[in-house]
Amino acid sequence: MLNAPVPDNEQERLESLRSLSILDTPMEERFDRITKIAQKLFNVPVSTLSLVDSNREWFKSCQGLDASEGPRAISFCGHAMLADDLFVIPDALTDPRFSDNPMVTGKPHIRFYAGQYLRGPGGHKIGTLCIKDYKPREFPGEQCALLKDLAVWVEMELNSKELSHALEERRKNEKRLSKMFNALHKTHEELKQAQMQILQSEKMASIGQLAAGVAHEINNPVGFISNNSEMLEQYIGEYTKLLRMFDALKKSVRDGHIEKAGSIIKEIDRFSEDIQLDYIMNDIHNLLSHNQRGIERIQKIVMDLKTFAREGEDRMELVKIEEIIGSILSIVYNELKYKAELIKNYGTTPLVKCNVQRMGQVFINLLVNATQAIEQKGIIEVKTYCQGASVCIDVRDTGKGIEEEHLKKIFEPFFTTKPVGKGTGLGLSVSYEIVKKHGGEIKVRSIIGQGTTFTVMLPAAT
Repeated sequence: MLNAPVPDNEQERLESLRSLSILDTPMEERFDRITKIAQKLFNVPVSTLSLVDSNREWFKSCQGLDASEGPRAISFCGHAMLADDLFVIPDALTDPRFSDNPMVTGKPHIRFYAGQYLRGPGGHKIGTLCIKDYKPREFPGEQCALLKDLAVWVEMELNSKELSHALEERRKNEKRLSKMFNALHKTHEELKQAQMQILQSEKMASIGQLAAGVAHEINNPVGFISNNSEMLEQYIGEYTKLLRMFDALKKSVRDGHIEKAGSIIKEIDRFSEDIQLDYIMNDIHNLLSHNQRGIERIQKIVMDLKTFAREGEDRMELVKIEEIIGSILSIVYNELKYKAELIKNYGTTPLVKCNVQRMGQVFINLLVNATQAIEQKGIIEVKTYCQGASVCIDVRDTGKGIEEEHLKKIFEPFFTTKPVGKGTGLGLSVSYEIVKKHGGEIKVRSIIGQGTTFTVMLPAAT
């Protein structure tokens, strides 16, 4: 006897099956109706809807057998589930794979078997719709097609909950987006209330320069989430039409119009092929996955913005300086990417003890200044490394450079080389004071026509 094989993707297959939350649930009329039709249509004593678990086949619906499950190893369905097409055994006694199978040599004495695999979420094979007889028989092509069509009906019923889940996920996603936009609005209000303080007013100036870029970074994922939602609506419409066709099929079967039922099944088959039903079932997962990534991208931007914008407590934390830089880069990236190629050259650095919001303000000032120093297209490099007991951060640009006479005044309050109305002259002064309060230094070197490098040195945590 050949035991039912275990596929290479067994773990993913079991996850797909269990995601339906259907194992060990009571019998349901919607599935019993299909197995009864199969039993009557093919004139067989046994028809089952079998779901193949890790070590058993469990019957969600069973006609003609007084059982709810059986061992997977000796099951016919374990083989049928992995077949590329309809799995047919005309006479089990003459088939070396099954001739000594306990279900053939003993009760229920199966001689004939035909089963079509069923796909669950993600397209994984999770079970079969099958028929069994106690005597050998042939199974012509027309009957094969009918059993396949009934299996499509079962898949529709199995995955109808998944579609409902997709709709529920969409509603949840919309709520999450609404909450995130509300959080962004609240952050904006908090920033406006902080304008009366000098440090916060400088922070607001930086945010004002970056607002359009932040909006653009948020708008990108919002755009494809909207497009994906439109595609889901289209799929739902096609799915609804198919369900109505199945309702007509159920009515024809209940009324005893077998010929009409066969015609509707063929119409269902054609429509399923026209709309590429297998593609739709897989694409629903892709669309939801893309939407989730977009939501996570928006959430990260909002959280980074909130972290930076919040009026800082004087709380000091042990952090990796690269994490602070990464959060700030996600805020300023849209401002930066049109002017410069960003190079991140991170070394192996220890933790530093700092106020995350205040240090974030330092890096946003340095990165915005670097961007504004580049007139057309250039390079901005952020480099981290250790020097003695200090963690060093270089912010280098290939901009126009700073005049020697201005370098001596660069950290003085209200000093700026920008036109009136284009800057407060507080950015570098505030940055200098923040770094100084952290027990560090900030230095600058510049060459006209080649660019400028600001170096922040912070004491490594001990």
